[in-house]
Amino acid sequence: GCEFCGRELQTWQGILPALRPDALQHPSDASLRRIVAMFDMRPQPESLRQRLLAVLLLDTRTAPSLAGARAASTATFRLMYRAEDANVTVLCERVQRQWRVSGQVLPPADGDFVWRVLTQHSRGASETPTDSLGEFRLDDIPHGDLVITLLGAVREIKLPSITL
Repeated sequence: GCEFCGRELQTWQGILPALRPDALQHPSDASLRRIVAMFDMRPQPESLRQRLLAVLLLDTRTAPSLAGARAASTATFRLMYRAEDANVTVLCERVQRQWRVSGQVLPPADGDFVWRVLTQHSRGASETPTDSLGEFRLDDIPHGDLVITLLGAVREIKLPSITL
């Protein structure tokens, strides 16, 4: 066979023995909870969900610029929040007359990985899920105040209102 096929065969010869049932290791309880949470989008009863208000750690619109650096553009800014042991980053970018808002929820190792992102703004409300990495993207958000609430399986994180 060719060199590529030889490397491919060698790779599979190393992988297949590890997949034998007697060679598999049992995942930890925390790993199992994370995996189940990735696919379990059933909302918890509100009374069981922990409600958290995120605290703003960084707003690049107000951060001092480095000496000699250009003034920060108000067309793009980044926000960083913390809610107990979860971190949330948000990037706001002006796209013509609207805004694109993208972000990521970084939960603790045993926390939620898939979230529902609820938004409220001048044109109403919407909901979108995050991907398996906790990332989300909101397009065509109007100027004005934006409220984002993140709903996980066991916690709800509300971000302070963002003025776009």
